[in-house]
Amino acid sequence: MYGDGEQTRDFTYVRDVVTAMRAAARSRFTGVANLGSGAPVSMKQAIAAVEQVIGSVALLRRPGGNGDARHTAADIALDEREFGFRPGTELYEGLTAMAADPGR
Repeated sequence: MYGDGEQTRDFTYVRDVVTAMRAAARSRFTGVANLGSGAPVSMKQAIAAVEQVIGSVALLRRPGGNGDARHTAADIALDEREFGFRPGTELYEGLTAMAADPGR
């Protein structure tokens, strides 16, 4: 893990991304959209969710890099307004689905 684990990221389940892309392609929308879950979590929270699904993980800790963004998140307001997309998969649910079928 790079840094202290308090940095946040916006994890998005791939099925939600595909759903958004399909909705955008079928709409009249032309432009740039920021796809994401709209629900950023800290890396510590993400690691805890992984551990809930698969058990304890060994972390190799490293210092954060120069220029690393402390917080990132998708603003998905345009997605819903322009092509009706709202993500439907929360982090834990997506991790559980991935762990249940790792070959997919």
